[in-house]
Amino acid sequence: MQIVVDFYLGLRWRDSRLMYRDLNKVSSLNHLTLSVMESLWVPKLAFTNALGPVQTTVGNSSVGTLLREGLAQKEDLSQYIESKWHFSCLNKIDR
Repeated sequence: MQIVVDFYLGLRWRDSRLMYRDLNKVSSLNHLTLSVMESLWVPKLAFTNALGPVQTTVGNSSVGTLLREGLAQKEDLSQYIESKWHFSCLNKIDR
């Protein structure tokens, strides 16, 4: 017996190596472009009992958003652009 299913899979994780600038409080406004998503580390999830070798991939249908959590850090005064840094150890990437 075979069952064919299409479903949405949402993954969420923290990557403390990254820093973001001027994140919005509304996470839907913090979109990542496909080229940025392709350059980030993403967790791999494989389905071993699928009809073919299937694992999670980043592609044209992928959506990446940053969740702003915690307080922003003050900007380095040597920078000429007014902004605040958000450290990713406090901000999840929601894909």
